[in-house]
This record gives sequence, C-alpha cells and structure tokens, in this order.
Amino acid sequence: MLPSWSGKSGHSCWTMKNIEYRIQETGIHKRYSSVYYPLSFVSCLASLPFVTKVRRLLGNPKETQMVLTMAFLIGFPLFLGAQDLGTLRKKYPMASKDSLVAKELFVSLEQSAKRDALTLAYKGAIYTIRAKFTKPIKKKKSLVREGIALLEQALENDGDNIEIRCLRLSVQEHLPKFIKYHGHIGEDKEFILAHFAEITSKDLKAFLREYVLQHSKVFNDSEKQLVRIP
Repeated sequence: MLPSWSGKSGHSCWTMKNIEYRIQETGIHKRYSSVYYPLSFVSCLASLPFVTKVRRLLGNPKETQMVLTMAFLIGFPLFLGAQDLGTLRKKYPMASKDSLVAKELFVSLEQSAKRDALTLAYKGAIYTIRAKFTKPIKKKKSLVREGIALLEQALENDGDNIEIRCLRLSVQEHLPKFIKYHGHIGEDKEFILAHFAEITSKDLKAFLREYVLQHSKVFNDSEKQLVRIP
C-alpha cells in the first residue's frame, strides 16, 4: 500500500517529484532496470488525446498526471510478469538447454496472476526444467514435485487441451527415470496424434510439430509424417 503523505497544511504531497522519490526509495527502478522508463514519459501521456476525457473529469492536469503515474506504478510490474502465449511457445523449447531462458520464464510465470489451465501447465513444466539448473538437491526435488503437481492440476482442469498434453509429454520424456513420472507417455502421444488434424491455430500446430519432429523420441517415422501435413 502506498503511504498517505500530507504537508503541514494538510494538502496532499503526491507531487510528481515526491512520487519519483518514492520510486527511487523502494528500488522499483533497480528491480526493473532493463525496462525502466523515466517518469517524464508518464508526464507526456497527460497531453495525449486519449486522456483528454480523464483530464476533463479531474479538472486538473496535475491530478491527471498523478493518476497516470499511480496506474504506471501498479500496472507496470504486473505487465512485466506476464508472458504472452506466443512468447511461451517460442521460448519453451529453448529452456531445457539455456539456463537464462529457463530462469526468465520461471520468474515471469511466478509473477503472473493468470490461473488458467494452460498457464498452470507451462508453469509446472518450467518448474521441472528450472530444477535441472538448480544445485541444491532439496530445491531440485521441491521444484520437480511442485511442477508435476501443477501439470496434473492443469490436466484435471482441462484434460482435452492438446497443448497441455504436449507439455506433460515433454516433461515425462526428459525427466530422469528415477523420478518415476512416465506413466502417461503413451496416452499423451496417442492424444496428440488423434487430435493434431483438428487444430485450427497455425501457431499451436507449429509448436506441436516442432516438438514431435525435433525434440521427442517417442514418435516413429510414420507417426511424424502425420504432423508434417499442414
């Protein structure tokens, strides 16, 4: 919660100068240094056409500036924590070989407020990949256990989602044998083959096709031929 600041006369001290000072004090600018924009950008927003109505309602340019700044402070960190589906599909295949990509997706999904089945599935899959690059054995086990639980929860919520099936298959294929999480490989493989032709999304088809042809080891040549069909 943001503090209630007031001057000696009881007037609000939520000026742009004080808000900028608060950002420096809390360290938001350091935490998001790679994508941090100066607050002067927010000041510029107050003069754009799409906020003219807001300015009229508030009746004061300074108040408009303050509202935009507060929206920036609240919404920007949430925006940073969100990965769109296209980005997830593009980066997920890279995560198992690149610790930086794995960390990026892990942090992003940790911060995401989304709770839909597909997001849970990606989160669970990334947990298990993150474990690969984590040294403490206890932490490895914890990440794998949580990841599997999230994947199973996602399947329970949306068992007919072919993308979730593919994510679970990828995790089962690449986890060490001693983890003993390989019981659904045949089921998920058959589900993908049975429903691949029904997919209408080109992006999703490309994601599944890449996994089957380049990353999976459970599909034979004739089965791979089925996913080559546009």
